[in-house]
Amino acid sequence: EVGGEDDALLAELLVVHRKREDIEPIPSLLERRVALAEVPEVRIGLLVELAEVRANERKEPEEAVSSLREALEIDPSHGRAQSVLDALVREAARQDSLALLEDASELLLESFRKANEPQKMPSILELRIGSVQDTYSKGELLRQLCQLFAEELAQPKEAFATQRRLVLLEPGSESSWDDL
Repeated sequence: EVGGEDDALLAELLVVHRKREDIEPIPSLLERRVALAEVPEVRIGLLVELAEVRANERKEPEEAVSSLREALEIDPSHGRAQSVLDALVREAARQDSLALLEDASELLLESFRKANEPQKMPSILELRIGSVQDTYSKGELLRQLCQLFAEELAQPKEAFATQRRLVLLEPGSESSWDDL
């Protein structure tokens, strides 16, 4: 097989295929480079690059999320990985791809939690709230958002406003009124 286990040769093959705009072999070449990468920062960079190729050029968003999951397991606060994942979440919301939205947003929220960046979480939760149709799921997401505002972000006005939305969504539910 051309390329073997020589990272420099694999890198050169990537350059050739990119110049030719031959996208088909690029993911497998990047996967082989990831397998060879010993330095975490290099591995993450290759995984993010692989995710970008899968998301943007190959239109394989689920596979892109998989690559980003691996990158964020190494470094949950990696900005470029979070940014690519954020773009995938927003695109999934635009296209009403609920399964992808749920998977990608959960990964992104987990990354924000591990990186101690709760301030980035409300917009992702709002995307999910806006996308789900059933009252139960929407209520659970509103509860998460309310708790986030109240406990982690110390924003009581936002917590109250979110709790109000929950009461309006579930007017007959006692639990919706409990914390109001």
